[in-house]
Amino acid sequence: MFSDEIIFNDCVYIDVLQVANLPLLAERRNQLTRHFFDKMRGVNNCLHYLLPAQHDSRIDSRITNSLHAAQKYPLLFAKSMLFQNSFIPYDLANFQ
Repeated sequence: MFSDEIIFNDCVYIDVLQVANLPLLAERRNQLTRHFFDKMRGVNNCLHYLLPAQHDSRIDSRITNSLHAAQKYPLLFAKSMLFQNSFIPYDLANFQ
């Protein structure tokens, strides 16, 4: 398929990544967004205010066997895929 090829001696994208010792773009995105999200969770970070309020641990301790009890922040409801795949909702869903 044409979209899997890049200009590198007419090789397939996956082969070029292996030859050049590069990660997949999706892996690189996950690595960068996880690092940025970890920094953003710091209280002194200038973007920390964009995160939703944390769950109350006193209330969450009463919930047993719940996935939401293990999460620090609530998931955001997204009306569109564009917003769902944007930085904060994506990170809240994948990196807590």
